[in-house]
Amino acid sequence: MKSTLLLSLLMLSLVSYSYTQESKPKPTKQQLDIFIMANTGNVNPNALPLLAINFAKYGIRYSENFVGAPFISWYLLLELKTDLSFNYELDRPTHPTSVHMWNLDEYLIEGGFQIGNHFNFAFNNLGRLDLELYHLFKLPKRTVIRIGTELELMVLGGMLSAQPSTSKPVIPFDPVARPKFTNKVYYFGVYITFMHAFNPQWSIFTQLNPRFSGDTAQDFKKYLQLRWNTGISFKSSNGVTLGGVIRYQGHNLDMPSENHKHNILFIGSITKSFNFAKTP
Repeated sequence: MKSTLLLSLLMLSLVSYSYTQESKPKPTKQQLDIFIMANTGNVNPNALPLLAINFAKYGIRYSENFVGAPFISWYLLLELKTDLSFNYELDRPTHPTSVHMWNLDEYLIEGGFQIGNHFNFAFNNLGRLDLELYHLFKLPKRTVIRIGTELELMVLGGMLSAQPSTSKPVIPFDPVARPKFTNKVYYFGVYITFMHAFNPQWSIFTQLNPRFSGDTAQDFKKYLQLRWNTGISFKSSNGVTLGGVIRYQGHNLDMPSENHKHNILFIGSITKSFNFAKTP
């Protein structure tokens, strides 16, 4: 009798626990993204050396919103960034002759929060605090304009960053493309982005993005960049997204016009997304 009673109580407890787990509210967003992004580096030989600023990124990102506050979500990002450095011809210093070395240029372990469609902030193993404030203007015919500002502060600069074990060739790399830990303001920028979905799966965008770096007005003037991105993306029904971007990047803009550098780069990406949230 006692064993029957205990068994009944145990079964009742299991049923009760199962019911409470099923009835417990679940996050409406639970998404895992696995991605690869590659950048050709500069393809204009009259600017930086050919293929300079190239990179490839391999990453995984998980994001989930809070049940009690679904407009707030958190994410965790793990990312490796690699690049190729080249040897260049002596008489044509912008033309590569061979690969100098393959570098683990940087790795990121980053966590952050998104509050609605207005504010993002994150912190990563570089000791960098990232802040973004933006607003979306939704227009007819699946068109959106996004205006925002970004600030990246090296509050604990170089804390756990990966640095190449072998020195790279001395060539004029873009001053904002690689981590510099001497300045607190790693990056400050404003942007305006126009996005249009001309098909349920296809969309295009164009973005104007003046960018600055440094801690003084003189630094801001010296490291001013004007970046213009134009791209297209395709999102399939099975969660795969393909993207392609043409990027113009002008710098040395504080100098006379004959010293301006006009970099052109091509960027491609592929992302596979897994949605674990159960739809009602």
